[in-house]
Amino acid sequence: MRSIFDHGLRCGLPAPIDALAVLRDELVGQGLLAAEMDQTTADLSFTFEGETRREVFNFTGSTPGS
Repeated sequence: MRSIFDHGLRCGLPAPIDALAVLRDELVGQGLLAAEMDQTTADLSFTFEGETRREVFNFTGSTPGS
């Protein structure tokens, strides 16, 4: 599993990781089944076909409505 924090790093690989390309390749052709937002943290959770789930964490420190 890779994260956006790996973007541009080599992590022992021959070329730097392109996190967006990895995400695109994993999700191409998979329909979105659900999208949810945590009302306390504003973190996002996306569920795709094929039992794939991706989460987006809010690191800004703000919450919805603040």
